[in-house]
Amino acid sequence: MLKNDRFLKKGAKLVLWAVVFALCVGMAERKFLSQRCEEIVINFPESESAALLSETDILNQINKNGPVLGRKMDLINLAEIESSVKENVFVRNCEASKDFSGNLIINLDLHSPVARWVDTPGSGGEWKKARGFYISEDGHYSALSNRYTMHVPLISGEYIRKLGRLDQEKGKDYLAFIRYIRNDPFWHAQISQIMVDHSGEISLLTTLGDQVIEFGPPVNTGVKLKKLKVFYDRVLSSDWNSYSKINVKFQDQVVCE
Repeated sequence: MLKNDRFLKKGAKLVLWAVVFALCVGMAERKFLSQRCEEIVINFPESESAALLSETDILNQINKNGPVLGRKMDLINLAEIESSVKENVFVRNCEASKDFSGNLIINLDLHSPVARWVDTPGSGGEWKKARGFYISEDGHYSALSNRYTMHVPLISGEYIRKLGRLDQEKGKDYLAFIRYIRNDPFWHAQISQIMVDHSGEISLLTTLGDQVIEFGPPVNTGVKLKKLKVFYDRVLSSDWNSYSKINVKFQDQVVCE
């Protein structure tokens, strides 16, 4: 009998806790449904590309269909906000969420430029005013920013512009080449501009020395640049202006003029 009483008491406690829990959940839900958006929290990634846009840019996208601040939380459509924010050319992805404190939280993933296409070839300062676009690490083309200019390799030539993007078959070798330059400290500092002619062959302008490097198509990149680096160390290191043109297109050869 005592055993049954203990079992009944234990069961009654569980039922009571379940009722209390349900009441708490219900109260929380009612509070959440009546809660209004108190603050919009925008989280930018810790990368240089975050300087290309501002909180105001993102807020303009969030408020595209009317002010969100002060709106009831249950009336905020997260999918709609994510879609609107992703319309910004620098935004690769956006995740929106709400919390019980009345915060709308926006987590951003941005395109990371690895090169800048300019319509003015040459090593002079005129490129700073040239029209163009950024090329991101995934081959996406995006507009330049009027807030910040990233220090990335310059690339010119209508061949690249007409490709439209570099994540497809015709552009993937150029994207791999740009990534290689971007990720190598020496070549990132040494190569000031990548020029692509109408047939798709690459020539390079350098920071040290007044040479044009005839690279050819963007294949065997590591082999060609290793060959060029050996030539730099053994020949050019004593006089960077010995030659005006260096050709590394041919296997096992460096042809100079």
